[in-house]
Amino acid sequence: MDFPARSTALLRALDKGIVPPDQPVGRGLLLTTLAVETVIFLWLSFGLTVQWAISLPPALLVSATLSVELARTRRGARGDRPRLLVVALTVTLVLDALLVAFLALLLLLVLVQGSLAGNGILPPLIMPFILGVAIYMRTALPLLLVLMLVLLLDLGVLMDTGPIVFLAAPLVAAVGVVVVLFQTVSFGPSSVVMDRVMAGAGQVSHS
Repeated sequence: MDFPARSTALLRALDKGIVPPDQPVGRGLLLTTLAVETVIFLWLSFGLTVQWAISLPPALLVSATLSVELARTRRGARGDRPRLLVVALTVTLVLDALLVAFLALLLLLVLVQGSLAGNGILPPLIMPFILGVAIYMRTALPLLLVLMLVLLLDLGVLMDTGPIVFLAAPLVAAVGVVVVLFQTVSFGPSSVVMDRVMAGAGQVSHS
């Protein structure tokens, strides 16, 4: 198989998505997501020199939730999760959403600094447009995250700002964690939730 055919096959595999629209998030994916979230919070102290008093409590909470879910998986528990575990997963979702906002703020400050240094402002304006088109076309989560990572890395190169490259992987991973956790604790996959939200907004606009 030549390179173009392999690339096409890889893109098709990515575009299938992590979670089918009519199925809940699997335990393996949830465990992986919680592990990634724990690592990101621990990375804050090493990568961004955030104080341990700030980064350690969320990491411990997420790791505790991971341990409970892992123990539940080993017992072979089936059916709905206990309410306390659902609450814990919701808290981890909120924590990761705050983490995404924090990393996005740092990225914005880096972009502003790069623009003031004369590195241009056009690339940061193009990136949201490309991602918006990808979301509008209902690109699956894996392909969307890969596209976001590539765009961030390209943005760092075009604007000659090293911190963008340093923030790219944690930010993209945190966005993926948000989506998976949202699918886990919501009343349906994110696509279904967004369809209902958009349908409600359409009804309000026509009323």
